[in-house]
Amino acid sequence: MLDLLGKASELFWCDPDSCLNRLRSVAEQILTYHGVPRVTKKGKHIPLGMRIEMFKKPEYAEVKDALTAARHIGNEGSHGFSGVTRGELLASFDVIEYCLLQFFPANHDHSKVKKFIAAVVENEGFRPKRSADD
Repeated sequence: MLDLLGKASELFWCDPDSCLNRLRSVAEQILTYHGVPRVTKKGKHIPLGMRIEMFKKPEYAEVKDALTAARHIGNEGSHGFSGVTRGELLASFDVIEYCLLQFFPANHDHSKVKKFIAAVVENEGFRPKRSADD
């Protein structure tokens, strides 16, 4: 998933339609991670819309709409020049972020960054300032 998000970020400025397509692929991978099959028992591809419908975990009922939005977002990019705006692209990233945070809640340890912040504030920059006597 992170590879696809990285690729979507790379494409943000140069190919917005491909960016949208990569975001849709993240939705596909989320479903695969949660055990929703990509193919039937006979090996036939299952479309994303059907896969979303197959996803029956009740605790994620609200996220199904976000996954559906990601599907539509990807479709916009798949059918030629979508004319997507930068604001729409950023909102599309927000949809994927919402999905990821629902499925993979973040419990960050901020102690390292807090220590860095304290040092920068104390030093008034990255390193202690030299005194005039040095």
